[in-house]
Amino acid sequence: MSKGCRAWVIGIAAVLLPGCPDKPGVEHSAVASAGSGPSVALTSSSAQAVGSTAPTVVASNAVVEAPTLPPLPIPPDKPSAMPSLADFRKAPTVEIGYATALGCEARMLRDWIMVQCKEGPATDKPVGANAIRTQGTDARVRVSKVGDGVQVTMPLRKGVEAKAEILWRTPGWGKRLVRVVYETTDERPVVTFDAPPPGPEQSPLSLGQLPGEKPHVGRMILVPAGARKGKEPVEAFYLDETEVTFHAWNACVQDGACPPPSGATGCPRSTQGVSPLRPINCITWNEARAYCAWAGKRLPSEQEFWFAYYGSDDRIYPWGNAVEIERICDYQQHEWVEDAGKRRLLNLGCKVGSHPLGKGPFSHEDLLSNVAEWTSDEHDGKKVVLGGAFGSVSGMEWRDYWGWLMKDLRKTMEPDSRQTEIGFRCARDAH
Repeated sequence: MSKGCRAWVIGIAAVLLPGCPDKPGVEHSAVASAGSGPSVALTSSSAQAVGSTAPTVVASNAVVEAPTLPPLPIPPDKPSAMPSLADFRKAPTVEIGYATALGCEARMLRDWIMVQCKEGPATDKPVGANAIRTQGTDARVRVSKVGDGVQVTMPLRKGVEAKAEILWRTPGWGKRLVRVVYETTDERPVVTFDAPPPGPEQSPLSLGQLPGEKPHVGRMILVPAGARKGKEPVEAFYLDETEVTFHAWNACVQDGACPPPSGATGCPRSTQGVSPLRPINCITWNEARAYCAWAGKRLPSEQEFWFAYYGSDDRIYPWGNAVEIERICDYQQHEWVEDAGKRRLLNLGCKVGSHPLGKGPFSHEDLLSNVAEWTSDEHDGKKVVLGGAFGSVSGMEWRDYWGWLMKDLRKTMEPDSRQTEIGFRCARDAH
């Protein structure tokens, strides 16, 4: 880390001070001696935690058992110098508790272990690390940033206990403690994270199952009865926290109640091979309605969508009144998939819930942008689509995109339209 560049961890948010390098592929690291606790932050605004009142949800907590894994190899008795990150790249991987589910892997070299975490299709993005404590003879812990990932290197020596926190982007993922325990009486060390990934009750970035719901439909949040300024009142209802994902749509396909997605250039033709937590797109209005019926829900009305979007305090955007592009999914994402022996490039939205700063007044995610959303309302024989969508014009200046987005907040489409920028979420009566 360059001179004068320091990183701090505040709560669960990692903040990189101005002037610190943050380019992919460039390594930054800090080493902690016993009693010190450096931290490495990977992002700036997107890493900040959102404080909000806990939403009312349709969910229940589930207990996740710690996995049973093969024991680690026995390290050599003689201490060695801390290996470089390049050395660890050649080292064999080992299994530690919850690492794979968190998007992490571990590598062991002599009497050292390195844990590396990266964002994956079903995991959140790590944004920082903090050396918590080392206990024992001149033990050291190194926290490093490499590209879009974070690495923690810790000693495996008898009588040494080392701890480090790894921090993720969204509040539901928060932070996890990775710990090395190697007592003098132990044959071999134990390394594990203290908790698994969050379940769907804690975060939309989850492949977990909500009890009592159809497979993988995601949780719902209560929108209390109320009214927008100058508008008709809305009865209380539940609304999906996020847009319906490929993971959820696939469950409906497997149940025989939904067809595979289809469409022209950029549209998926299968749920296979696509990141599961991206919002489903290229779905017609009737298909969206059929999915909601399968899930025991319905499409929201236009009035319901806008109340969830604006609330009753006359705000301009779901989060308030400030124009802040980092709060939304502002540009389409691309993924290559195999289709009938050929590679196809898909135009997709961002992973649902990956922009927590953009939550609405009742804690719903991605009400502005990501994919635009079908509603139950109709105008002049067409269906009303709300919320605007990600940009798709390369090189467009963000202010120009924002102006286009505001003009595209409400539009009407033929019910049989299949568009890469249109998806949906479902609602349910509260009574």
